[in-house]
Amino acid sequence: MTAPQLSVREVTPAASLPALGSVPGVSRVAIDVARITEDFRDTAGAALLRQGLTLRRTSGESDEWILQGLPTGAELRRPATDSAEPPDEVLAAVRGQIRGGRLQSIATVESTRTAHRLLDDRGRLLLTVVDAVSSSHATLDAVAVLTSWRRWWVEPATGGDVPVATGGSAGKVTAQVEALLDRGGRRGATADPLARALGDRYPAPTAAPTPTRRGPAALVVQAHLTAQVEALAAQDWPVRTDAPDSVHQMRVATRRLRSALSTFGPLLDRAVTDPLRSELAWLAGVLGGARDAEVQRDHLAAVLAAEPVELVIGPVRAELDEHFARTYATAREAVLAALDDRRYFRLRDALDTLAAGAPFTAEAQGPAEKVATARVGAAFRRLKRAVETMQEQAARAGTPQIGSPVIATKGPDELFHETRKAAKRLRYAAQALAPAFGKPAVALAEAAENLQEILGDHQDSVVLRATLRDLAVRSFLDGGNPFTLGRLHALEQVRAERAEAAFAPAWADLDHKKLRRWLS
Repeated sequence: MTAPQLSVREVTPAASLPALGSVPGVSRVAIDVARITEDFRDTAGAALLRQGLTLRRTSGESDEWILQGLPTGAELRRPATDSAEPPDEVLAAVRGQIRGGRLQSIATVESTRTAHRLLDDRGRLLLTVVDAVSSSHATLDAVAVLTSWRRWWVEPATGGDVPVATGGSAGKVTAQVEALLDRGGRRGATADPLARALGDRYPAPTAAPTPTRRGPAALVVQAHLTAQVEALAAQDWPVRTDAPDSVHQMRVATRRLRSALSTFGPLLDRAVTDPLRSELAWLAGVLGGARDAEVQRDHLAAVLAAEPVELVIGPVRAELDEHFARTYATAREAVLAALDDRRYFRLRDALDTLAAGAPFTAEAQGPAEKVATARVGAAFRRLKRAVETMQEQAARAGTPQIGSPVIATKGPDELFHETRKAAKRLRYAAQALAPAFGKPAVALAEAAENLQEILGDHQDSVVLRATLRDLAVRSFLDGGNPFTLGRLHALEQVRAERAEAAFAPAWADLDHKKLRRWLS
């Protein structure tokens, strides 16, 4: 295992460890020696390391596979077997990173770790000082490199086979021991054995320039694209393990990327990015089935829970649970199949290339306050045209104009949906500029999001009413009582009407010049 402390000292091979038993408060020093071998695996191009993951098989103290660097700082540990290959669960966790590549040994580190456990007069553990002598054989890039080093570090006492000292005694002893170790070693040595083994071949993160409003528009757009590619990649393992909200988050990142490639399309080489948009649409579509099932299931569960018991007739809850469990399971199978498809791997490769450097046009080198804001302005005008189309439809139908105190438009549901997509596009565009433009961009994004959520309620109602009708027909044909399903359908109609009524003030707030002054 990697040393858990940052205060690692590098020492010479001949260095003598201080007399730890003479430290005040230490009554006895127990010594344990362990010989550990760590076999690090990666692709020839270090695909895992480049994405912040480390995979190794350890033997000695324990014989297991350890994958570190997963989202939220999690690590995956599984017992090793006679097989030289990682377990299926570990392979599944890295499939989205290696994308069909072959895992191979890139470095082997052998260490002799002498643990000096410092005990007080009651036999309680105060802390542990580790003296580790390591040697490595690195083969990344097919170039063999041999190296060796020695480190000291302190590990705080934790629960185990020895009781832990409480109170301030451990802290005092630790401070004295740290000072003694500083005399014999140099702080700042890396605690990561793989980084030490690979040396300058260890992939180092590169700091991207900070986007500013006066800087090139390309920097602003690039920062946004890179962030969304990273957000999508971070959800690969959570989606594979069915983590809560993971499908939603991957779908959001996919949609943000696709929207950015469209909104900022004039600043990009469309010959490169248009095919990428098509592939992102494919992935979003696959994820959509599972996400829609989640949204409908959770919404109906909440609505049904609020209904008076006398209006819930028959096994409606069980029927809905069964329907959405079946729907989600089918959709999840499609998602998992897609994530193991070479089409997905090729998309991820293309996204990595995009994150490393998007194909910008010469126009993108202009100042963001002129070039990038123009694209946000175009997104607003697109939304305004969609609203005007709704107004025209309302006028032809003889209903009040959008913008009236009460909206009763009877226009096609598709118009609401198209307007919702335009509002989302504006929101995403403004959010892309928020790191460089601050509060004005955030305010516009929030107003667009408010409108989008209202229209989203309308669209969700449209989709859910179709589902409820199908379920009601099926219940009737099977001899059931579809009363409650019909009531839920009516409640969804009311939900849509409320969304229509809420549209006017939300659009009025968004269509205010003060929100767009920064775009001029």
